[in-house]
Amino acid sequence: MKRMWSVLRVGLIIGATVTLVSCNVIQGELTLLVEERSAYSPCWASDGSKVYFVASEDALNPVALGQIWSVDIEDKTQKKVSEEEVKEIDISRDGDLCVTYLDEWILVLNTETWTQRDSIHLPEEATGDWRNKFSAPRFSYETNEVIYYHYHVYSKSSYLHKVNLVDSTDQLILTTEGASVVAPGPGDTLLAFGDTIYNLNSQERIPIDIPDDYIQSIDWNPAVPTELVVSTGPQDDIFLFDLETQKATRIDIRPTIKSGWVGSARFSPDGDKIVFGTLDAEGTWSLCKIWLFEPID
Repeated sequence: MKRMWSVLRVGLIIGATVTLVSCNVIQGELTLLVEERSAYSPCWASDGSKVYFVASEDALNPVALGQIWSVDIEDKTQKKVSEEEVKEIDISRDGDLCVTYLDEWILVLNTETWTQRDSIHLPEEATGDWRNKFSAPRFSYETNEVIYYHYHVYSKSSYLHKVNLVDSTDQLILTTEGASVVAPGPGDTLLAFGDTIYNLNSQERIPIDIPDDYIQSIDWNPAVPTELVVSTGPQDDIFLFDLETQKATRIDIRPTIKSGWVGSARFSPDGDKIVFGTLDAEGTWSLCKIWLFEPID
């Protein structure tokens, strides 16, 4: 059963003048799952029993090439699952596939054997200039046979592509400004792209109640298709965005989390929990931790 996310209304008194400021805060419990030199890109297994992540030996680069590991939610035991070095990952909803990228290629791996199943060569303009920005590919909200990727061409636009792994078609579906993150949504018609949700059928655009410059990651709730979790990077916050009310509610990770960056927030398959990553705030900017947030019933 879907957990109800509890919302606490807090009043603040400032100076001699009494000012009541209503702000919604989702409270819960935090558990440290992984504390490594460079552990990032957490993704849930389809049964919710463990979280996959990438771990690198590079202490100076928090998102360097690394191997894929898993951590058990209950006993926190870690296990290396792949010897191949990759970058950020995404796991399909049925848990059978993993998508990642390396150099000019998007790679699709089988999660039973962690061997390559498919590969997609990126358009030349996506990698032709070091100033261009390529964002990690994501699986469709609906099926493991469709992935999305996008790239930003320096001084130009961002290009969002949809790839069908069955017939190997690669379709440009959206062109926008900026270099934002993307999260495919319900029906393969709703797409969160930066600070906007696009309806590809009606052409409607719904603004997310968070500035685009702050948004580091977005993820749709697998159990509640009107909810998104948004992490805000150096702002050290995570928000729950409600598509129906079009309002963002802060998730209370303070004061437990003392970091210089918060990102990669992902809903568990049942929508009850959120996993996310943080960077060290003590000056190194290289130590990465992975946390589990469980809202209060």
